[in-house]
Amino acid sequence: MDWPVANEIIQTNGESGFVQVVDEIALTASQVGASVNFRVRESDFLWTAAVAVSTGTFRTAIQLSSEGERYTTGLYPCRSNLFWGTAQNPSRHPPKFLPLNAEIQFFFDDTSGAPNTVALYLWGKRAETCGGEGLKGQCKNAKCPCDRGRWGQGRGLYILSTPQAGVAVPGGAGTTGIQKCPDAYHLRIIKSNAEATNAGAPTSLWKGLPGRIDPRDERRANIASAPMRAAGWTGIATAPARYASPILLHKASQLETDYTDLVGSGTTTIHVCHIAESLDDELVEKNG
Repeated sequence: MDWPVANEIIQTNGESGFVQVVDEIALTASQVGASVNFRVRESDFLWTAAVAVSTGTFRTAIQLSSEGERYTTGLYPCRSNLFWGTAQNPSRHPPKFLPLNAEIQFFFDDTSGAPNTVALYLWGKRAETCGGEGLKGQCKNAKCPCDRGRWGQGRGLYILSTPQAGVAVPGGAGTTGIQKCPDAYHLRIIKSNAEATNAGAPTSLWKGLPGRIDPRDERRANIASAPMRAAGWTGIATAPARYASPILLHKASQLETDYTDLVGSGTTTIHVCHIAESLDDELVEKNG
C-alpha cells in the first residue's frame, strides 16, 4: 500500500502479526454514548486493519488519551459498515502507531434499534521502537515510530464522516454537504465508503460530485468531471472503493460534495466516511 506515513516507519518486524482485543460491550436498543476503555497490551503496536463482530449496526468514535482528539472520526463518529470489516474481509486503513500501554476510549451508539453486542479487534503488527525513550523526549531516531513529535499528533489514520444524521436529500432534488479537514495537518484520502436509505423506496440511488475548497485561494476544485453514481466512487468497509490516486486536502480545507437524489420521491439519507492518512508539512513536501 502506498502510505507515506507507513513508509517512514523503518523499525518494524513484518513477521510479528498481532491482534489487540477490545473488551466486548453490550448495548441496549438505540443506546447512545456508551464507552469502553482499552489499554494497548504486550508491545508497541502498529494498527493496520479494523475488524468487528456485532449483532447489529452501530457508530464508533475513538479517542487516544495522549492526543485528546477523536482521531479516527474527526468531528463525527463513523458508521460500522463504513469502517469496521470482518475477519474474512478486514477493513485495511493507513497505519496508526499505538505505544505500549496507550489508553484508548471507544464510544458507541447503537443504530440497530435492538440489543447489540459489539466486539472490536485491532489487527496489525508489533512495532519495534526506541524502547520508550521517545516518551521522555530522548529518542534520536527521526524515523522511529515512537510517541514523540509528529507521531503524538494523530498521524497515520483519520476519517472524515458526515454528521450522525447523515445528509438528507429530498426526492429528485440536490443538497450540498461539507466536511471540514483538521487545522493541524493535511489529509490524503485513500478511499470513500457510503451507505444510504430511503424509507419510501426499496433502493436508495444517488449521485455525488465532491470538490475541494483550499483555504489558500478559496476556490473549489472538483475531483470528477461530472456527478458520479454512488456505486461508481464509493464502497463499504468489506468492499471498499480505493482511489487510483489519493486525494490531497491541505490543512483547514473543506470537502464539499453535491448530492443528487435519483429515487424521485421521499428523502434519501446519505452517510459517507472518507478514510484518509494524515500528514505533516514535511511529508506533504516530500510526497508532493
